[in-house]
Amino acid sequence: MNNKLAPSILAADFARLGEDIKTVVDAGADYIHIDVMDGMYVPNISLGTPVVKSIRKSTDAYFDVHLMIVDPLRYIDAYADAGANLITFHQEAAKDVMSVIEAIRAHDIEVGLSINPNTPVDVLEPYLGLIDMVLIMSVEPGFGGQSFMEGSLDKVRRLVELREQKDYNFDIQIDGGLSFDNIDKVAEAGVNIFVLGSSIFGQEDVYETALAYKEKLTEYEKKIKKGLIVTGGVIDLKQLDMIYNNNTYDIVIGVDHGMDYLSQIGKIPDVMLGDFDSCDKGVLETYKASGVQIISYPVKKDLTDTHLAIETAIDMQLHEITIMGATGNRMDHSLSNLFVLGKYRNQIKIELIDHHNHICLVDSDCILDKKGYPYISLLPISNKVTEVDFNGVKYPLHKATLNMMDSLGVSNEILEEKAILKMKDGLLLVIRSRD
Repeated sequence: MNNKLAPSILAADFARLGEDIKTVVDAGADYIHIDVMDGMYVPNISLGTPVVKSIRKSTDAYFDVHLMIVDPLRYIDAYADAGANLITFHQEAAKDVMSVIEAIRAHDIEVGLSINPNTPVDVLEPYLGLIDMVLIMSVEPGFGGQSFMEGSLDKVRRLVELREQKDYNFDIQIDGGLSFDNIDKVAEAGVNIFVLGSSIFGQEDVYETALAYKEKLTEYEKKIKKGLIVTGGVIDLKQLDMIYNNNTYDIVIGVDHGMDYLSQIGKIPDVMLGDFDSCDKGVLETYKASGVQIISYPVKKDLTDTHLAIETAIDMQLHEITIMGATGNRMDHSLSNLFVLGKYRNQIKIELIDHHNHICLVDSDCILDKKGYPYISLLPISNKVTEVDFNGVKYPLHKATLNMMDSLGVSNEILEEKAILKMKDGLLLVIRSRD
C-alpha cells in the first residue's frame, strides 16, 4: 500500500482556504483531511456541510471527511452529498456501527472507522473486513497541536497483524502529533495514510513543507526491500538478464530449474529453493560450493515451489518481489501461481513476468509503462469494480464478478508508451501481453 499525505485543513487559514488546499495539492497531497466537530463528542465546532460544498466547487481533490460527532448516522447523507470521497466515523460515537457503515456504502464511497487513544483495537475486529480504512487517533480528538502518543503504534502493529491473519485489505491512517521527527517510525509500524495539520499549515512556507513531507514519505518507500524469484517456467534469457541488470534486488531466489536460467546468464542467487528434481545437478553442486543458502522441500508437497518461494520472501521481510517464469506451459501451475497474487497481496507486492506476459494486481490509480507489452487486458476480480478510466476513456464494468467473467481488453492503439489507469474501487488483474 502506497504512503499517502493527508493535510488537515482544520489548521489552514480559513480566510484563504481554497488557496491553501490548492497549495498542498500542488505539493503532492493525496487527500484533504476534513475534521468535522459538533461541540458534543469533542469540545469544539468546525466545518459543516456548507463549507465542504463550497470547497468542493474549487477542487477535485480526494475529500477525507472525519466525523467527530455524536450519532454520525444523522449526517452521512449530508456529507456524502457535499462531496466526501471517504467518511470516517468514531466507533465510540455510533449507536449502531453496522448501520453507519451501510449508510456510507449506499453512497458508493469509502468507509473509515476510528478509535480514540483509550479505546482498544479489539472493538474494531467485527468490522475490519467491511471497511476501507482504520483511523488511529494518536492524540485526544478535538484540538490541534498535541504531542504524539507512542502507545498508538502498538495499535497499528496489532491492526497489521489482524490484516495479515484475516487477509483484509484496509488502509491504516494516523492523526495527531506527527512531525519530521517521528514519521519514519510511524510508517515502519504500518501506517500508510498520514494526517498532518499544524505541522504543515502552521509553517511559514506551506508548499515547501507539504512537499518535504511528501518527499519523505516517498523516500521511505524507497527503503522497501525488493527480491527477484526465478522459477522453472518459460523464461526469455535476454529478458532475465535485462531485468537482473537494470534493477537492484536485496535478495535473489533461484527456484529449482530457475537456477539453471541464472547459471546461463552467469548469476549466482542468494538462496536456492525447491525439491531440486528438475535442475541441473552440476549447477546445484556449483551453487552449493559457492555457499548459496539452500532451502529444500520434498517432491510431494501441498504448495508449488513458487508459493514456497513467496512465503520465504515474506519470512525474509521483503516488501516487493518480481517472479519470472511462474506462468509457464503447465496450466495448473499457472493458475495456482496467479492465485498467489490475491492470497498474499496484503503481505507483499508481487508481479509475474514470463516471455509473453506481465501480470499484477492493481487496487488504485497507477501508470502503466508499455516496456515491450503493448496489449493489455483488465480483469475485474472484485465486484466493487464498476468503472475504470483508461487514458481519459471511461469503461463501465457494471457486471464485474469474482469469476472474472467480464474483462476489458485495450489494444496498443490506446496504450501508447505510457497509460494512466484510474479506478474508483475494487481490484483488477492487469495482464500486459506482447501480442
